[in-house]
Amino acid sequence: MQKLSVRNSLSILGSVGLAAFLSLPFAHAEDADATDVDALFQQAMEELEGGDLELATTGFEAILWRSPELDRVRMELALAHLRSFDYAKAESIAREVLEKPETPDSVKVRIREFLGAIEAQKHPHQWTPYFSVGFKYDDNVNVGPSSTSIPTAGGILTLAQDDTPKEDGAWVVMGGIGHTLRTGETFRIAGRTAAFFWQSGGAIYRHDYFSENDYDLTVASVNTGPTLLAARKWPFQSGRQIRQYPSGYGSPGRLHHRQSQPRLQSRQRKDQDRRGCRVATSEFQANRGRGPGQRISLRWPAPWLSFG
Repeated sequence: MQKLSVRNSLSILGSVGLAAFLSLPFAHAEDADATDVDALFQQAMEELEGGDLELATTGFEAILWRSPELDRVRMELALAHLRSFDYAKAESIAREVLEKPETPDSVKVRIREFLGAIEAQKHPHQWTPYFSVGFKYDDNVNVGPSSTSIPTAGGILTLAQDDTPKEDGAWVVMGGIGHTLRTGETFRIAGRTAAFFWQSGGAIYRHDYFSENDYDLTVASVNTGPTLLAARKWPFQSGRQIRQYPSGYGSPGRLHHRQSQPRLQSRQRKDQDRRGCRVATSEFQANRGRGPGQRISLRWPAPWLSFG
């Protein structure tokens, strides 16, 4: 009889199911030795870490059919269900191991932590506030040129002293809150289990210069939109949506409201040249300060994908 490889065994599990796999001659406990069980366990662990949760789950179940006393395998099965967003099965398996009298106390502590993680993920609403205060130094607040003399086709243009770079420090305050709604819906995409979430958030940013208050800036933003989050090793990653899970995909809209005081200042300066002629020059400087101007923009970015 030709002996099937562990990989082929798991492939059969995924295609024809656990019952058909267990009916094969090499799958019976009396024909299997510890080496086969170890190899199957290692393969199932690789599938678990690789993100193929369905194949990993089937492998762990096959091992437990052979050796139901292996609680380590049972807990790995619970972890696979947790990553598949099947919280009920994960909790049921973990409590079964927890209630066994022979389970060591140190292991029970870890199981209780595992159950706590399940309970935290079961809540439909998750709020994540944040706040920060800091200081920054800016050696060119007004974005001025390094020299007051600018060569032009008509000669040298001399800028006013106010146009040279200005240095100043500023307080920086940033805060916001994020909200994740767990809908409970899951999908199978490319062999992976993904859960449907709705993520929203709002943030505000403010920097306040000590002296150059014309250049103070306040920016407020909100975002909301759907997101598909999958267990780790998901091949598509969206860097803007990484939260509790290591990968995700979504396209939330973002509304940005910038409230500074932009102005357009025009100044006339008249200088006497060597021939006694008066030359009028106009300078226009777009400042990020003064005036009641505001800008509001609505952006709905398309999601970008990277393979990793």
